[in-house]
Amino acid sequence: MSWNSKIYVATTNLGVYYTSNFTDPAVQPTWTAVNTGLGATTCREFWLDPFDPDNRQYVLIGTTGGLYMRVNEGNWATILTVAEVKVILTAWGITNTNAGMFSFCVDSTVAGRLWVYVGSTGGVTSHPRGYFALYSDDYGANWTLTIAYLFFYNYREGQIRAQGDTVFLNAEALSGGPMRIFYTTNKGTNWSYSGPFGLSGIQTYISMNNLLPDRIYCGTDPTGADELSKVSDAGAQTVLQNNRFIDRSDVMWYSLINSDIQRQLHGGILNRTDDEWSTMTTPAACGAISISPQAGADEDKMFVGLTPGTHTVGTLDDPTDVTVTGISGSNAGAAPFADSIPNTSGGPCYMGIQTIANVTGIFTYDVDFEAAVNDDSVHAFGIDFEAAINNDTVHVDSVVME
Repeated sequence: MSWNSKIYVATTNLGVYYTSNFTDPAVQPTWTAVNTGLGATTCREFWLDPFDPDNRQYVLIGTTGGLYMRVNEGNWATILTVAEVKVILTAWGITNTNAGMFSFCVDSTVAGRLWVYVGSTGGVTSHPRGYFALYSDDYGANWTLTIAYLFFYNYREGQIRAQGDTVFLNAEALSGGPMRIFYTTNKGTNWSYSGPFGLSGIQTYISMNNLLPDRIYCGTDPTGADELSKVSDAGAQTVLQNNRFIDRSDVMWYSLINSDIQRQLHGGILNRTDDEWSTMTTPAACGAISISPQAGADEDKMFVGLTPGTHTVGTLDDPTDVTVTGISGSNAGAAPFADSIPNTSGGPCYMGIQTIANVTGIFTYDVDFEAAVNDDSVHAFGIDFEAAINNDTVHVDSVVME
């Protein structure tokens, strides 16, 4: 089966790149930088809109550079700035001296819904610091604040993942202490937390499988065991595998049709499971540092991020094959870097490699139906249906009414 032809790669130093002509790892694609409108090119996290990935993308610039949206291949425009976050916090009586947006995510089940995780070092006298989750149900036009945790100590960066009213975020609950997993099942009206997970100062990352939104996968390290675990939306922790710590938020991959089939990158090794980590296959190291959350039409064909200084993005033809082919373009390693992602890009940011699924085909059906209305008849002929695998979208064209 064919590879996805449309790929976005958001980098930590040089912004966002796009290609629409990838066909096969043997042929280097042509990459174009799409950074017009961005205040900086230091991408932190990147997502495609799950309902319209061709025409809507999002990127977070650093922790203070703002959250941007790009529509219909136009210029990037901010939909949330740190200054606006501070105004929102102040309206709740949280007068902060510092704030940062550390993570954001889209909701694959609610069109227009975004979540942003904010850490703040300022606040009211009783609770001078805190973790906050903001959501928008209208593509960032308006934001609502929820308070996950208020405390007296320094905050630490984390990630946020959500589907429907279930939201998870990870954060440090004590100064220099271990991480907690915060969760809500009512869209942030009430938050609880599970943990602690990890030794003091150990960063934990989280990942959500859209087929299993009642849990997240995370790294836990209470004794130095570097565990791969899952935490439910009731706070229950289950250790899945030892020595498989999650060291980025984009090292997990999930099948689009079978929730048990998952992959995890750890130490450059692509661990595989077909039973949600009850058993695991571990081939030799492939050297990748991240993996795209979505594979091609063939789920064994994967896009991976590579170590900075080499190709930024590469491919794996098969989960059992450890040979990665770099596809950053034929000029990635030398100036003038025409049509390529330079090796100086810094590598992909979090969730920085995202692909758009190919349309599987166009199917035409002749539909003839008769509807009687007050003894009058309506006939429809030649309705063409275009079936796309993105969100099971069906487009209707060329409707002829008689």
